[in-house]
Amino acid sequence: NPTTRWEPGQVIPDPHEIEIAADAPPGPIPLLVGMYDLVTRDRLAVPDSADNAILLAEISLQDVPR
Repeated sequence: NPTTRWEPGQVIPDPHEIEIAADAPPGPIPLLVGMYDLVTRDRLAVPDSADNAILLAEISLQDVPR
């Protein structure tokens, strides 16, 4: 759903599965999101962000005994 069709207060679910490598070390991992121009496919600028990304959350990987 292009952002040009978004309405204020509207919630637009956009689920994604994120694969995490089996050998990823335990600890915090930032969950970042970026947005792109549909026509040019250029990443949109995010003020005060070096990588033009927004931090959604930080998840923590825990070591699971095998």
